[in-house]
Amino acid sequence: MSYCFPISLTSQPTEALNQDKVSMGTISARKLSEQIDLVYLQFAVHLLAAMQAVDLCGAEDFAPFTKKVHSEVRRMSAFVLDDRALDKEAEAVASWLKETELFA
Repeated sequence: MSYCFPISLTSQPTEALNQDKVSMGTISARKLSEQIDLVYLQFAVHLLAAMQAVDLCGAEDFAPFTKKVHSEVRRMSAFVLDDRALDKEAEAVASWLKETELFA
């Protein structure tokens, strides 16, 4: 499913476009819900990469807020020394991002 164009482009018109009353609200809401989940996952992947950079630069040189975020993320995902699958860890961070008030 593509998320980069309006849902109206994938909808079939009724009655040869005469008094077309097809509601796209439900489909659009479901599509938005899926997009929100993907945005959290994308944010999680970027956060994992940023925390890897913090580790490589030295966490002690960063601001207290960054250190707190680093600590929270490292509870869910350890430093990446060797190549490994990170999908489950990214999903865990995405779930944490949905629930945390740290960024409020």
